[in-house]
Amino acid sequence: MTGAIIWDYIAGMSASASFPDRVMTDDLSPHAVRLKRLSFRAWHRGMKELDLILGRFADERLTTMSEDELAMFEEIIALPDVSLYRWLSGREAVPPAHDSAMLAVLKARCDAGAVQS
Repeated sequence: MTGAIIWDYIAGMSASASFPDRVMTDDLSPHAVRLKRLSFRAWHRGMKELDLILGRFADERLTTMSEDELAMFEEIIALPDVSLYRWLSGREAVPPAHDSAMLAVLKARCDAGAVQS
């Protein structure tokens, strides 16, 4: 499998479609700040492909994630870009130490090659 599937996934996205869903409130509670931080980090990875994959996913899912899911997403956000991209594109197998349910969901979305609503 190549990165072509990920590019198909990215091509199916509209950058403007994600902005209204962003986590933007005046709430300064610790939970709201955590969501804002995660949203920002998902959209500012350093690799545009991951910005689009993780940013769109964050826009769609952050506000409905449980505490455990947020923790898993924080762990994914902390991973190096090159490794994460290789795992999501199927170029490398996900090491057992990083194989989480959240990473499996992200990988399935990339494998499907389309944005899932």
